[in-house]
Amino acid sequence: MTSRSLIFKATADDHNPVDGVVLRNLMQNTHMGIDECVIMKNLLEKRIKKTSADIKYKALKTVVYLSENGAVEFRMQWQRDNGVLREHTQFKGPPDALRGEVPNQRVRDEAKRAMKAIFNTDQPKKPTSFGSSSSGITGYGYAPPT
Repeated sequence: MTSRSLIFKATADDHNPVDGVVLRNLMQNTHMGIDECVIMKNLLEKRIKKTSADIKYKALKTVVYLSENGAVEFRMQWQRDNGVLREHTQFKGPPDALRGEVPNQRVRDEAKRAMKAIFNTDQPKKPTSFGSSSSGITGYGYAPPT
């Protein structure tokens, strides 16, 4: 499945939790390259800007999961442009008819978690190498440094 359809599936406007299989597929897509990470970041940012607190919450939850488990390049995209996350740490939406202020509080809490996840220094900083081997230079006459 494409990242676009997976993101729309993960951030559906309903009260159901995000499907773990969808999150794992999105995580695998982050390793497809930096272009895919940029596309995913832009799609998630658009979903966070929607008016529904449920969509916002699920998109933020997806950002947290992908920042903690996906390619480093995905997290780096959010580090460069995190204004929408910062804005949502102070989110004030209209109260839900049944759930009151709870959905808005969940958005604020998840935005704070997302900010922590994208700037987490405990995660590896080495960018993933797309399609290259980690063994370095190989060939006749080359000996790796000892």
